[in-house]
Amino acid sequence: MSEIVGFDYGYESPIPYNIYLHTAVSVGTDIYVMGGYNGTTSINNNYKYDTLNNSWTAMAVIPYIVRSFSSIVVGTDIYIMGGYISARCNNNYKYDTLTNTWTAMAVVPYIVGDSNAIAVGTDIYLMGGYSGTNGFNKNYKYDTLANTWTEMAVIPYAVYNHSAVAIGTDIYITGGRSANNAINKNYKYDTLANTWTAMAVVPYTVYWHSAVTVNTNIYIIGGNNGSNVINYIYKYDVLTNSWLEMAVIPYAVYLHTATIVENNIYVIGGTINEAIGFNTNFVMSGIVEFTPEEIAMEKSNKLKLLYSFLKELNFKI
Repeated sequence: MSEIVGFDYGYESPIPYNIYLHTAVSVGTDIYVMGGYNGTTSINNNYKYDTLNNSWTAMAVIPYIVRSFSSIVVGTDIYIMGGYISARCNNNYKYDTLTNTWTAMAVVPYIVGDSNAIAVGTDIYLMGGYSGTNGFNKNYKYDTLANTWTEMAVIPYAVYNHSAVAIGTDIYITGGRSANNAINKNYKYDTLANTWTAMAVVPYTVYWHSAVTVNTNIYIIGGNNGSNVINYIYKYDVLTNSWLEMAVIPYAVYLHTATIVENNIYVIGGTINEAIGFNTNFVMSGIVEFTPEEIAMEKSNKLKLLYSFLKELNFKI
């Protein structure tokens, strides 16, 4: 692997097709990449990536072609919810990774795409989303054991194209779009108290980014800031309610996924212009946390090394 400030990184075996607007979740050391759009058409592919053997295997396809949906893991089952088929839908299907089979479950109480699903224990919270004309502030809890839905405290604002992750029993939603504008909001939802709290905002507006958690930190990766596709990585520390700039990834990307397996972050697919998807499988490991001063010093030291190297080669500087 090569080295960048904050992470070791490298490119692993690419996914067998170009893809964005897909989902990717991990079960053990395997990552399942589902659905999405290749720049021409939506697909119902379901591919398993074995992170130990760096190999891809085609699994039972989704029962319908879909993009812009949510997926989440509970135990060894993967639930996919909502999305866009020929229009937004309220489908809810369970994929059993042990038997490689799909089962239709109780439908989502509203028709939605571009939402986010987050698991806390055996419950799944489906938050926000887009109807095709309007954003939602809805928050529904799905009980996977009872196969039932319950409406919970709504998000304080309508949002879609956001990220959502859980740390303990709290859920954090960051960025996204509201009324077609990129936003930098960061809200915590306490699943025990059923309440929302505004937290430190993201240092920039961003949507169609991805987010993963490591211990009590949330990493948000890539996205669109409302003007440009970006390659930023920022860390949010939930204990100090503060943001820290980390290393950038080597390419700008949005509509991608980021999935954590054994402290390694896998960034799969995405696009830069929505004309064609990427088939990249980019992995970051060895997560190291630097202060802004240390990041600046590291960059300065690398420039000094480059300067010395060029002088030895008798380059005119």
